[in-house]
Amino acid sequence: MVQLEQVREIVAETVTIPTIPTTLQEINRIIHDPDGSAKEASEFIAKDVAIAPKVLRLANSPLCGLRNPVSDIQQAVSILGLKMLRNLVLQATVLETMCPTVASVQCDPRSLWDHSFKVAQVARTLTKISHVDFGLTRDEAYTAGLLHDVGKIILLNHDGQKIQQALTRSAEEGVPMFLAEEEAFGFNHAHIGAVLADSWGLGDCLRHAILYHHEPPKDGETEEDAIAAMRGTLIRLSNSLSHRFTPRPMLYTPDHVSEEGMAVLQLGVEGMDQIELTVKETSLDY
Repeated sequence: MVQLEQVREIVAETVTIPTIPTTLQEINRIIHDPDGSAKEASEFIAKDVAIAPKVLRLANSPLCGLRNPVSDIQQAVSILGLKMLRNLVLQATVLETMCPTVASVQCDPRSLWDHSFKVAQVARTLTKISHVDFGLTRDEAYTAGLLHDVGKIILLNHDGQKIQQALTRSAEEGVPMFLAEEEAFGFNHAHIGAVLADSWGLGDCLRHAILYHHEPPKDGETEEDAIAAMRGTLIRLSNSLSHRFTPRPMLYTPDHVSEEGMAVLQLGVEGMDQIELTVKETSLDY
């Protein structure tokens, strides 16, 4: 498996990684500032005429599960908190800046994001109902699930024809999509997503979860490798469960986890029923 350190230079020469948006950069600063406040964050977001209405719309969507609708950014922040707000800004930013540019490619970006929201919700639910320590908080698990496939959007923007060839090979020959991408590009969407998380300053937890959501670290011998592998395992399991409980034709061959692999969750029938309900109740209402 190609390691992030090995692939970063290749990616830099091959694919343009979007720079961190100003609004997201400011939210990150406020979150890490001991004096940062929800009021400061909401005032900054309100000035972004492209992102602000999308944040409000997402805050009022079933994804956030609010009982009563919110009508302004500050109200949304006070209810959801700064970290959830960052997730909303990430969602709105990526949907605003990346998805429209891939409309001409024979791939369904809306379906991709619906899947990403499902994985995000499943990952957050698993941190709550599973006794396994995956090394991620609920908010981190949600963000990692949300961004686990963002590399696909970047690859689509970069070379739609080549990614379409990978999709065709994956669908016709049963090759998992991430392996078809590696054959086409020399790296896959997980590597791209990890480089994005790194360049956007989202931290090691998210970088690990995205990078290793198909394959664990190559060496896997150190304690750090073990922690990184568990973060990736959470997203891989969430990804597989989302595919399992979403009855739709697949444009490619997904990376399924076996029943033996699922056993690590120790969920039982009741837990699996809860995950299935989570997947079925989560949809892209955007």
